[in-house]
Amino acid sequence: MSERASHRLAAAVITGGVLLVYANSLGASWVFDDHRFLVHAARHPWPQRLQGLLGAGLRPVTDLTLALNYAAGGADPRGYHLVNLLIHLLAALTLFGCFRRTLQRLTDAGRFRGPALWPAASASLLWAVHPLQTQSVTYVSQRAESLMGLWALLALYSLIRSHDAPHPARWQWGAVLACALGMATKPVMVTVPLAMALYDRAFLAGSWAEVRRRRGRMYLGLASTWLLLAGLLHRLAATPEPSAGFGMERLSAWEYAATQPGVILHYLRLAVWPDPLVFHYGWPIERTAGAIAPPLIGLGMLLAASAWAWRRAPAIGGAAAWCALTLIPSSSLIPVADPAYEYRMYLPLAGLSELAAAGACTALTRLPVPAGLRRGLGVALAAAAILGYGSATIRRNVVYRSELALWADVLRHRPDNPVAHINLGKALALDGQPDAAVRHYAEAVRLEPGSPNHEPELSTT
Repeated sequence: MSERASHRLAAAVITGGVLLVYANSLGASWVFDDHRFLVHAARHPWPQRLQGLLGAGLRPVTDLTLALNYAAGGADPRGYHLVNLLIHLLAALTLFGCFRRTLQRLTDAGRFRGPALWPAASASLLWAVHPLQTQSVTYVSQRAESLMGLWALLALYSLIRSHDAPHPARWQWGAVLACALGMATKPVMVTVPLAMALYDRAFLAGSWAEVRRRRGRMYLGLASTWLLLAGLLHRLAATPEPSAGFGMERLSAWEYAATQPGVILHYLRLAVWPDPLVFHYGWPIERTAGAIAPPLIGLGMLLAASAWAWRRAPAIGGAAAWCALTLIPSSSLIPVADPAYEYRMYLPLAGLSELAAAGACTALTRLPVPAGLRRGLGVALAAAAILGYGSATIRRNVVYRSELALWADVLRHRPDNPVAHINLGKALALDGQPDAAVRHYAEAVRLEPGSPNHEPELSTT
């Protein structure tokens, strides 16, 4: 089989896997913030809606895609879910291009053993069908996360292509355009230019001087997209009760930062063993040294190991740096209304997937067994992981079929979550079960008696 045919076959396998795993997401319902930010807002006439989107809003690109959805199919959720699925598929194929070219460069340099194509395809498909991605794909309101992820991966792919392209400026300007669109899609795009620079140094350039010489103008262009983001964030500062930033009254920056090491370690555990997944954690804020110190020490050890790997094994250090930098916006000193949400792992999981694929391939090549057996073991290992995660994703999508199913699932894992009780109560009331609804309302008040409103605002990150 020719090289081009092999690439097309790998892309077809990824496409088929993603469509198969997310086919049942098309039947998901509107849930939680979807009602406020999609159904009700989209009822404005199309010209007024478009004018408002282009004149205001923190995420104009995301809002524009939602408005186009409404113009094409009204409030029928199937069209929105289809677009979310297509965005995720394009992101998976773009990631495949990034992985394949990265592993090929490592192979050519003697830093990676074995062929690059199928390990890259396996890592991309593993990322795409992982259950941690369901909140970014099946929950319509989090289109912002997956669409931002697509722009980030397109920017990275453009950087990689520019390195060996006969006309690199075209790819470099493509990277700047993708980065600008990402900034206007969701603010967590802010660290992607830094992540790209670290990738450049780890995998493409031999020194920082080479990075500046070959792509200095591109990085100036990438940096200029921060001005666009600053303008959008200026609108957020004018809101009376921000759901993110230093103006929050109910959560300080230090309290949020102290809570995040435990949240990040939880994310990393879910990347390996994604069970249980919870739509809304209601994660407690950590305020004591006994609760803060252990996860902080564990996270510090992981960061130290990543820094060491940056010098000794760039493939490992670069992937770890990508994971860390893409998590920083939602896991730093800037408080967000909710400390933990699974959709925040959409981009960081790409780095972990590359680590898993490269590590497994390296370990297999060192086994003292015949080459044919090593290939068979590699195929079996990849198939088992993809089938296991894919089947879990199919089951997870079922939870989104209704508000009743979603909030009942949250309470199975977080029975003391007042937000889950209040929202399940609303769903029960709409379902004609007022007595059951009242019980959940009462439980929400008991759990959080001082709260005037049990619904958190939509997170800006």
